[in-house]
Amino acid sequence: MAAKTGKQTIDEGLARLPGPGGERSVQVFEHGSLTVKVYAPRGHDPQQPHARDEVYVVARGRGEFVSDDGGRVSFGPNDLPVRGRGRRAPLREFLGRLRRVGSLLRPRGRGGRARRRRGRQRLRRRGRRKRLSVFLMRTTKVKRLAAARPPVLPALVLLLAGVGCAAPSTATQNAAGAASPKANATQGAAQAVAPQAQQAASSGSAFLDRLVAAAVERTRHEVRYDPTYFRIPYPGGDVPEGVGVCTDEVIRPYRAVGVDLQREVHEDMARNFRLYPKKWGLSRPDTSIDHRRVPNLMVFFARKGRQLPVTDRATDYRPGDVVTWDLGGGLTHIGIIVNTPSEADPARFQIVHNIGAGPKMEDVLFGWKITGHYRYEGPGARP
Repeated sequence: MAAKTGKQTIDEGLARLPGPGGERSVQVFEHGSLTVKVYAPRGHDPQQPHARDEVYVVARGRGEFVSDDGGRVSFGPNDLPVRGRGRRAPLREFLGRLRRVGSLLRPRGRGGRARRRRGRQRLRRRGRRKRLSVFLMRTTKVKRLAAARPPVLPALVLLLAGVGCAAPSTATQNAAGAASPKANATQGAAQAVAPQAQQAASSGSAFLDRLVAAAVERTRHEVRYDPTYFRIPYPGGDVPEGVGVCTDEVIRPYRAVGVDLQREVHEDMARNFRLYPKKWGLSRPDTSIDHRRVPNLMVFFARKGRQLPVTDRATDYRPGDVVTWDLGGGLTHIGIIVNTPSEADPARFQIVHNIGAGPKMEDVLFGWKITGHYRYEGPGARP
């Protein structure tokens, strides 16, 4: 299939960053095995090595990455840092391999089709058909990446690495592992408990009980984590059913019980725009994205609902409450507490959230630093 002719600019990509959960990368083009993203880290790079070859075109800023021999390699604008998948090899080997993968995407011309066919056959014989990720990047006074490297992944760890509520990998879109080792360990140990396996606790509110049921129902859906900016209708707009981020697993349960957070957040922002975060450089509300950003929801729930204490006592968190977390590296996250107790501690309820693997119910309440605790029962309820 031929790629559509057109143009993408770095500034267009940057205008869509950060994503709803603080994501620092956004896809701007995809064709065949080629994916192009704009990546804009801040201060450090929280992401881990990926299972694909990657070429980075540095647009702005300077930094360092760690080479195979452990040395530091500086880079700046117009440089092309490269990282290969699963091999400890000199940079020149990666460059040669990537040129061959790139040849599969060569424009059509005399002899081009035969060359592409021969290239695909060579790659299949070697069992090395890979995806190539190319990133256009902007950095701001970054230093160097200090990340643990699993032994099966490459030793070359770039400062500007990885595919972009967090920075998921291409395989599982699991952002928690990239942002917080503690969270990754917690998730690995956590097991979702079927609602019918334990006695369901009531929130004490008919509305919140229905919200909890709607949140649990979301765990039956297959959702691919995708922080891409979507232009959606207003009111009642939603991104495509099979994609979403952490905020969508709050928005969709609320919509299922009759509350349109897109409309509620927009109407409050339109009247009180100065009270909402200015970190995205917007001069006016955007109905397509405002309600899908964790910091905006934190302000909205605090203003229109009840802002509850943040404590380390499990009994302070009840079904139907909304909790936000800091994953580290400027990444935020959000989820809904449901009425299924933890197997490890019956006093602690589980969370329905999407941190990269789709909507899941997991025992992760204290998996990350809690930054907000809210209870919101809709526009008609008294705070």
